[in-house]
Amino acid sequence: MVSRWRVPLAMHLATILTLVLTSCLPPAAPTLWVGAGSMLSPNPGLTSALALPDLVVTSMRIELQTGGACNFPSTALGVRVVIANIGDAPAGPFSVDVDGARQRIDGLAVGQSTSLWFAGYQNTVTATVDPLNEVVESNEGNNQLSQMVPVPTLPGTCTPTPRPAHIAGDFNGDGFVDIRDYGVWRQNFGQTNCGNAADADANCIVDIRDYGLWRLHFGEGTPPLGRTPTPSATPRPSPAPGQR
Repeated sequence: MVSRWRVPLAMHLATILTLVLTSCLPPAAPTLWVGAGSMLSPNPGLTSALALPDLVVTSMRIELQTGGACNFPSTALGVRVVIANIGDAPAGPFSVDVDGARQRIDGLAVGQSTSLWFAGYQNTVTATVDPLNEVVESNEGNNQLSQMVPVPTLPGTCTPTPRPAHIAGDFNGDGFVDIRDYGVWRQNFGQTNCGNAADADANCIVDIRDYGLWRLHFGEGTPPLGRTPTPSATPRPSPAPGQR
């Protein structure tokens, strides 16, 4: 009788031991599905602990398209949205939607942020990052920000300060042709570098012709504040020592 039950008993004991050991093992990691659109495929090598990006809208404000530049006539207001990647991996290309208007971003590195300006505004403003779910993120629930945004007061109109028209013979560029310009011509007499301040006729040489233009326009322009009146007589051409 002993030999008759020995083999079946051993098989039962082996089955029980296998079930006990299996129940002690940790559960298998979940499978992540990767891809885009309908082209999804399981990737058993990825787990829930994998580093992923996390895209968020950090702030919104209404501002001028030009940021308040004085020399731009537009007074168009729009929404400036700041987007950041606060995750642990870079994000690929994605879209940003603000009240139905959409723009693209090529991607964001870890910790990187960028901003987009959308023309027009309404209150409340709603901004959504990655509305098409193109990026697999660690947190898919923080992609939208909706809030009231204060409207700034438009800056007053301004006129850029005009630059005075250049006068031939004004070699030192102070807006007035006087004896000081003669000194500049005298020091540069004979120079052949193009663009020289004393080359009034722009022929790439400082010579007697430039002196003639200075003398022709002598006294023209507006003297700077505090400037001593210029003598009425012009000096005769006399190059600096060593340039004769």
